Amino acid sequence: MFIMNLWPFVHFFALIAYLFTAVFVLWKNPRLAVNRVCAATILCFALWSLQMTVLTAPGAGHSTALFFVHLASLGWLCFTPFLLYFVAILTQRPDLHKKPAFRAFLVLGPAAGFAAQLNGLLVADVIYTGQRWAFVWSSSFAGIVFVLICALYVGPSLFLLVDFLKKKPSLISRKRARIMLWAVITSSSIVAVSNLVLNPLGIATVESMASIMGLVWVFFIAFAVARYHFLTISPAMAAANILATMADMVILCDSAGRIVTTNRACLQTLGYPQDFLKGKPVDILFFEAPPDESQTFCSILCQDNVTNLSTVFSTQGKQAVPVLLTSSLLTDEGGQSVGAVLVARDMRDLRQAKKALFASEEKYRQILENMDECYFEVDVAGTLTFFNDAVVKLLGYSRQEMEKLNFKAFTKPHDAKRLFATFHQVYTTGEPQRLTDYTLITKGGAERHMESSIRLIRDSEGRIQGFSGLARDVTEKRLAQEEKRTLEERLTQAQKLEAVGTLAGGVAHDFNNLLMSLSGNVSIMLLTARDDDPIVPRLKEMERCVRRGADMTRRLLAFSRKGIGRPRPIDINALLLETASMFGRTHKDVSVNLDLAPDLAAVEADPSQMEQVFLNLFLNAGQAMPRGGVLTVITANEEPEKTNLACSNSPARRRISIRVSDTGCGMSEEVKARIFEPFFSTKPMSQGTGLGLFSAYGIISNHGGTMEVASAIGQGAAFVITLPACEKPAEISDNKEETPLYGRETILLVDDEQMVLQATTRMLEALGYTVIQSSGGREAVDIYSARAQEIDLVILDMVMPDMHGSETYRWLALMNPTVRVLLATGYSANGEAAQILAQGCDGFIQKPFDIPALSRMIRKILDQEENQASAFG
Repeated sequence: MFIMNLWPFVHFFALIAYLFTAVFVLWKNPRLAVNRVCAATILCFALWSLQMTVLTAPGAGHSTALFFVHLASLGWLCFTPFLLYFVAILTQRPDLHKKPAFRAFLVLGPAAGFAAQLNGLLVADVIYTGQRWAFVWSSSFAGIVFVLICALYVGPSLFLLVDFLKKKPSLISRKRARIMLWAVITSSSIVAVSNLVLNPLGIATVESMASIMGLVWVFFIAFAVARYHFLTISPAMAAANILATMADMVILCDSAGRIVTTNRACLQTLGYPQDFLKGKPVDILFFEAPPDESQTFCSILCQDNVTNLSTVFSTQGKQAVPVLLTSSLLTDEGGQSVGAVLVARDMRDLRQAKKALFASEEKYRQILENMDECYFEVDVAGTLTFFNDAVVKLLGYSRQEMEKLNFKAFTKPHDAKRLFATFHQVYTTGEPQRLTDYTLITKGGAERHMESSIRLIRDSEGRIQGFSGLARDVTEKRLAQEEKRTLEERLTQAQKLEAVGTLAGGVAHDFNNLLMSLSGNVSIMLLTARDDDPIVPRLKEMERCVRRGADMTRRLLAFSRKGIGRPRPIDINALLLETASMFGRTHKDVSVNLDLAPDLAAVEADPSQMEQVFLNLFLNAGQAMPRGGVLTVITANEEPEKTNLACSNSPARRRISIRVSDTGCGMSEEVKARIFEPFFSTKPMSQGTGLGLFSAYGIISNHGGTMEVASAIGQGAAFVITLPACEKPAEISDNKEETPLYGRETILLVDDEQMVLQATTRMLEALGYTVIQSSGGREAVDIYSARAQEIDLVILDMVMPDMHGSETYRWLALMNPTVRVLLATGYSANGEAAQILAQGCDGFIQKPFDIPALSRMIRKILDQEENQASAFG
């Protein structure tokens, strides 16, 4: 009973103690976060003692008691989060207490607990026992939940304190952490004893023991403040913190040269454990003995002050650490030396920085000396003060000759004025300037075209010292620009020829269709006519006219790059011999000299087109020599680097060259510029068409070659042709005539030109075939979809308006992967035709064709399929 009567006084005394301690802590240093958090933890206990004072005071009503119970529960719930925050600051863990996630964790527990308290889930009510008010838990587990919420923060607090002590902090920090650890352990022990022992025996309640726990907490705080200047910054603590945080190594030794203490930087740099160096002679730190073997470092450092001594320390692993050492003697009040303090700076990083600086300076010096551009510096008067080797190499002077030389000495007066104007503009505006296309005169008198960028040079205080410049020799660039202009003119000419060639290709395509209709009808009439029929000679004359027209269209198509005929490896020398022999028989007054390389590589080309090129060149040469002369033909193998590839998109590979020159009248520059244009001719209208050299140029270009001309009035002309060499040997041509071949299969004929469609239909019917006509790709797809079983072959045009031949073939192949298709077009088997053939098309025939050629191609495809079927059947 006596103890129960004392509890009100205990609670009131605790309340006063808490308030006084909180005010005292804030008064010590309210700016420190640790002081503010410590005061908050103490105020939490003050709320608990205020509750207990009210609960034990006479006259307190039920609602008042319940209000203070809620208020005290908030304080108790907030105490442990404040405790964890306080410990995080004390143990120097900014990675925790400054993180938003950590602060949210601190708020979560008290917020959840207080919400549960307001809803009656923890303390359900208060009852009056006759002497005081006592709170009633809502259930047997409510108190346990309350304690678990508190333990959620007490456990991490203990872990942070123990982990901090393991890291061996400074002496003062270590002792402060130990006091706080004992405070947390003692407080937790009081709670455990009151819950497990005293409360069951009825000696004391949890409410009462909480006040005692708070007093114990305040006791430990007061002891730490009085003993270790806790929550304050004393001169000793400030000195200790400065010593601990210094980056330089600090060693304190006594008058005998024994080490008293070292800072953390010394231990970390040299790799010694805590307290290992204490009591050891200072000589243990040095890598080598002092220069004077009769002395020790102890005697040197303890006799006089040392300033900026360059020496070497030794790590525990006996590795050298270069340091810059300064020592000061420590004296007592009588002036007697009692020791020395050594401050050593680790010079490894500084030496490394010096090495890096030297390497950087050397690097940029090498860049300046090895760069192709000229770098120079001049003073405000224009006198050279610095220049790299490129300037010496460009101007041809020696370095001694160029030192103190003014820029006017190697510039023309006009360019010297321009340079001076540029320097003046840079000086007045402070902005870099560019100077283009000025001339420097070398020592040998040669002129070099230059362009420069110039900027100011200032000293460390911003005063103008002169100018620096980076100059580039653009003499070769100007020559290249002139050459570029020449090439652009040639490109313009080539583009004009390309445009004309495209137009010519379109005309040739339409003309080919006309020839196809004419050729088909003539072939049918020749097939059905008797040999003694008087119309046969006229039909054969018409057939020859068709061939000549077809030859003209092939020339136009060759120039427009729509076809290169039927290329195969051929012997150019043999072709030249045959063409020269033919030319010589009709031009007896022209002497033909042939200088043909015996090992000339073969060329993959169409022989008839190559013969056309050479014959055109020979005929033009003969016409240029009306009174006779000499025609010279030279062939040679050329290496890639010797071949002029400027006008060719062909890859760098071995090539051959053909040079055809004459001793004729030559041509002017105007004529030479237009010589490859279609329909351009210097001959009368009745003597030339202007398509000879036009088609020759197109044929050579289509074969991946180049064709150039060199000529002057009265000096003849020379045409130089280069062609890619072929690794295969030349083929021997086989000219064997064949008669028409007949058949009875069904053929789907697809062509958008009606006259071609009708003529080809009559040709096929004359050969015995059944013909199904289609005037477009879409119609052909529909017909084949409906009648695929009865169609044996599809003859397909390539260029059609509604659906292209390639797309039509894809649709046919989708419907029947084994469909047999013969591609018939006025173009050659290259380009788009080659793509269709690569997709699986069975054959190709070029318009205009006659009945024998068409019949052979049809039987080749159909008989091949039948042979394969019989082989597998």
